[in-house]
Amino acid sequence: MNKFLPTQTLKDAKVAHLSTWIVISDPALAHVLEPLVGEDTKPLTVRVRHFGNEDSVQVYNSMPMDAFLALLSVKIGREISTVTVKVVEDTLIRRIDKRVMNIDNPNIKNTLRDLKIVDNSALLIEEKSEEELTESTEVVGLPSPTDTVNIDSTENIRTVIVNLESDPNTFERYSINIDWTVQQLLDYILTMKSLEPPHKLRNLTTSRHFVREELETKLRSYEDFREGGARVQLEYGRLPTMSEMIVNVSMKGDQKYYENFYVPSNATVKDL
Repeated sequence: MNKFLPTQTLKDAKVAHLSTWIVISDPALAHVLEPLVGEDTKPLTVRVRHFGNEDSVQVYNSMPMDAFLALLSVKIGREISTVTVKVVEDTLIRRIDKRVMNIDNPNIKNTLRDLKIVDNSALLIEEKSEEELTESTEVVGLPSPTDTVNIDSTENIRTVIVNLESDPNTFERYSINIDWTVQQLLDYILTMKSLEPPHKLRNLTTSRHFVREELETKLRSYEDFREGGARVQLEYGRLPTMSEMIVNVSMKGDQKYYENFYVPSNATVKDL
């Protein structure tokens, strides 16, 4: 956490969309909360399907993988070493229980954010085969070629998962061409939703809005679109530019009703 000064710019203060500001005077409490705050830290609900049952867990995307797997172990009542944990996406199934440590630096633990676990992700937990249980210990963190299964074998066609900001729990899946531009994707979604401009798109994997300068960028330029199963949210209002950031202001603490303000990224906290 950083101390904010009136002369700081919004960029220096790391103010982001949906950021939460709190004042903490207790150093011990600040130490506990520090891993849970930051411009990229978001609360998540993760759906877990295990042996015919379905539950959900509430976590933060900054949670380390070893702590998350320990939580799942308690949730399902089984040792995590006896099961496989997979993320089920529309075109991909990814195994994540062997991805505790970072590939590039084995001294760093992966977080849910590192493994692209986003809100409303679906996990499938299955019992390991006898062969897997008797295998020698593997290097945790290094994925094998069988850890990712691409369900969509069509060269350019992928699935995108879309929801409206006004209804974040309802998702629809559309087949799109990754040679489309961001503008073509936005126009297509507006047509399918019977909506009119102005609307903007947020990439839910990165929690970032597409900006106006990206409108002519092809979707294949983005990893999650190339792999399939990209998740985007359609929101009312124009796209920001690269030099702008969006601040949502709600009146009288009612977060259901707020107004977008487009401010220069070099504006100061005092300017707000």
